[in-house]
Amino acid sequence: MNEMGLRQDFYEYLMRIHAEDAGAQVSYFFLELKGILKQGEPNDIFITTFLENGQHMLEDLWFFLGDLCIKVADFTGHRETDRIKLISLKGEAQCVYITKNNFSFQTESSRSMSVPPQLTITIKLENDEVLEFKAAQEANCKQLLDIYRGYLAPLLKI
Repeated sequence: MNEMGLRQDFYEYLMRIHAEDAGAQVSYFFLELKGILKQGEPNDIFITTFLENGQHMLEDLWFFLGDLCIKVADFTGHRETDRIKLISLKGEAQCVYITKNNFSFQTESSRSMSVPPQLTITIKLENDEVLEFKAAQEANCKQLLDIYRGYLAPLLKI
């Protein structure tokens, strides 16, 4: 744990996506979740990012723990526990939509330096819950791909 009470690997992720300014908010929700989750602390983290007028914007904070994901909507705007949503990753996904721009799955990198890479993965679960994950820079696209491979792809029973 670092001085903010955040795991070192989570803080390193924030640095890779240039979101260390959001560390206090991430730490706040991380500590809140540790207090309500009987399964333990989250194993992985992802922050939804998108481009707006050429700027990388932060949107939702996601934590992953086994077959559970936790979404904190608009986490940089408010500190309200009613913005926390726990979603079961048990069962099957009905469909997965993947949209990518300037990002290669094979090399896990952007194909051109002049266009920022973007990756969006949308999953519709069998309970009609729709999860949307967006990444707008190479480091975050890689993180999203890891999250997909580790937590979301197993929901596709092919």
